[in-house]
Amino acid sequence: MLASGLAAGLAVGPSAAVTAAPPAIPSQEEAWRASTKEEARTAGTKDLATMLLTEKDLPAQYARVEQDPFASVRDDLFGRTGKACTLPIDVRRSVHAVFRTEVRNTLDLESLVEVITEPGADAARALVERARALPGKCAKVETPRHTIFVRPAVMDRIGDSSAALRVTVWVKAASSPTNYVDVVEAELAVAAKRNRAVTVVLLGFYPTHAATPARVLRTAVARLR
Repeated sequence: MLASGLAAGLAVGPSAAVTAAPPAIPSQEEAWRASTKEEARTAGTKDLATMLLTEKDLPAQYARVEQDPFASVRDDLFGRTGKACTLPIDVRRSVHAVFRTEVRNTLDLESLVEVITEPGADAARALVERARALPGKCAKVETPRHTIFVRPAVMDRIGDSSAALRVTVWVKAASSPTNYVDVVEAELAVAAKRNRAVTVVLLGFYPTHAATPARVLRTAVARLR
């Protein structure tokens, strides 16, 4: 595995015919940064921001940062509404926190992302159901740059309802769609609690991470008021 794969995007879509978004469309990373500024102006999201995880809630390896080193993978898991193989989380109506591990070896790098939304009770549960259905709809997705595998993961119920997934992304070589240069492993967990939903994503180059999604999600749900 090569660290160069961090620069490659994960273009998750409903079928192998999915094409990359036109360059003119702002990246999700830009939208996330813009939403951070908007959070400071909006009383509702400022209240949600006080419920986000902190470094004290996580293993000591994680430090809060502004930029996710796996942003391209994360952004296509949190896709724009309408993409069948993504979670329809609108970053403009959410708050989020990004953490990464402090490591010397690039291959040991991990990130942890938490997103809290307040879409209403029905929509919060629908988000969980959307996540639960992804393995059946998107077990394997071929895109120009990636081969993506989505599988269900076992997790006890957290909150009013919850679901967990494991996603493996094979990054294709630019010179050949049949050769791969990186593998990124993601663990995703989402829960609904009353009118809110919280999503946690752990990303790295190995199947297991410094934190466990169930434990992180349980802590995150407990912080919801």
